[in-house]
Amino acid sequence: MIRELLKQNYPVEDAVDDTVDYCIANNILESVLLSHKAEVKDMCITEYNEEIFLNGIREEAREEARAEGLAEGRAEERIFNISAILLKGGSEEQAKLFLDATDDEIKKARDIMAKK
Repeated sequence: MIRELLKQNYPVEDAVDDTVDYCIANNILESVLLSHKAEVKDMCITEYNEEIFLNGIREEAREEARAEGLAEGRAEERIFNISAILLKGGSEEQAKLFLDATDDEIKKARDIMAKK
């Protein structure tokens, strides 16, 4: 029930309160909840806050990995384009002019071309 209420954008504390009250009203663990209501609520809130925190960290890690992957893909594409210019008889100066290539990128492109 807590998860369902959270999906409906209830604040965690309200979702836990409503769920505990529902359980008491419907004789679900009534005696336990009546005698330990505050402890149960604190435990549930802590658990859900931790889950939200961990999910946030996981999402940040995914976003960073995607960004790194995109950056690597762009770098590889730049080296490929520099190599294409050089293979077609273009000069390093043309690669610098047309692609804003750096000396390091040109060196990488030449190294890759030498291996093939």
